[in-house]
Amino acid sequence: MPTPTHPNVLGNGLEQPIHCRKKCGRGSNVSCGEHMGEESYDAGEAVKRNRYQAHASNEIRVLALIAANEVTGPLRGLFQLIEHAKDVRFLLGMFLVKGHQPTRAVAEALRRGFNVELLTQAGRYDVGLLIRTAKIIRTHRPTVIQSHGYKSALLAWICGRLCGVPWVAFSHGYTSENRRIGLYNRLDAWVLRHADAVVAMSRAMADQLADSGVPVNRIHVIHNAIDPAEHCVDGSGERWRRRWGISTEDVVLGVVGRLSPEKGQQIFLEAFQGVVAQEPNLRAVFVGDGSEKERLVHQVSRLGLANHVLFTGHDPRLEDLYSALDLVVIPSLSEGLPNVLLEAMLYGKPIVATEVGAIPEILKPAATGWLVPPGDARALQAAMLDALQDSERRAASGLAGWEYVRRHCGPLHRMEAVRQLYHQLMETSRGRICQDHAGDTSQYR
Repeated sequence: MPTPTHPNVLGNGLEQPIHCRKKCGRGSNVSCGEHMGEESYDAGEAVKRNRYQAHASNEIRVLALIAANEVTGPLRGLFQLIEHAKDVRFLLGMFLVKGHQPTRAVAEALRRGFNVELLTQAGRYDVGLLIRTAKIIRTHRPTVIQSHGYKSALLAWICGRLCGVPWVAFSHGYTSENRRIGLYNRLDAWVLRHADAVVAMSRAMADQLADSGVPVNRIHVIHNAIDPAEHCVDGSGERWRRRWGISTEDVVLGVVGRLSPEKGQQIFLEAFQGVVAQEPNLRAVFVGDGSEKERLVHQVSRLGLANHVLFTGHDPRLEDLYSALDLVVIPSLSEGLPNVLLEAMLYGKPIVATEVGAIPEILKPAATGWLVPPGDARALQAAMLDALQDSERRAASGLAGWEYVRRHCGPLHRMEAVRQLYHQLMETSRGRICQDHAGDTSQYR
């Protein structure tokens, strides 16, 4: 889908877009953060007016803050929550650099019919975001603020305290592309200590959060989910192979996800070299983009694997992709709960994965897959060879994963756990907030 231009209507399919009151041109069910309030803004007065209490009906209204350019795993998980929360009203707070086009993430949110507030920022470090976020809270008065990522967490912490709104932070794990990202990771870990609740994707991540200073009684483990209704498991693997010039006789291993140091793709290539020496009709496909691509391409050349490794970039045709794969490999050095794990299980694919994050929490109860220690190329090589040489176990493993994910990893189970957490936060905060205005909540879904 092409990225719509700014400041034109953001293209969510509405025939009669509703425009910003200042008539800046931003339309559909998106509001412009710059022109949120026509009146002058007084911070002291905002503290008084922004304090409120949930209605007697216990209506849940969530302002979900997330910074995303692409439709990443965390954003897909948030979309899934919104679509399955029939009695929770969501408003998405998404970021836009002033003068830039809306991101593909914003466009996809609008395409799905969600209500979006654009938090326009003049630059990377724009303190005006605090005022604009507080205005959104004052206008729409959520009962819970939800954050995803360090920028959202910082805003939720400050504005949530200012406005008397409980804050839940979703922690998705950390990447390590460069020093700047490492600094943001440390900032996020410190800010999360102040959250009213923190959702971890795995028990291993919960332990890391506790070690970083987050109070244990505020940490809640809620696994990611996958919705079978969003996937067509009858794709054409032959079509996908033909597109990339892969023979139907080749055995294809898929490494799906962002090309980033913590994903362990370098370890996979070391292990794959030994596997190819014994199984020469193998192809490995890296499906995804990221900062490590150049380094990985160089490593492929150095190891003499150019005829066996293919980089496809991001591929949205999951049904064709997974149908083309014989084995899915997840060589990560650290993880929360990777979407590729649940996707591969839903598509009935055997999996070789490292024992990090929530991966063993899913694969062990499912009695499926091959688990190896992270960073161990020899163990990974042995597990891949074992899987490739035992077709019966591969088939049984794929079937067991398919059955498990359908029974235990559905979106309704996840949504119910999150809904209970919302209620808990609202009950806990009821004594320290007060209701001043009923207000307009028409922006919520």
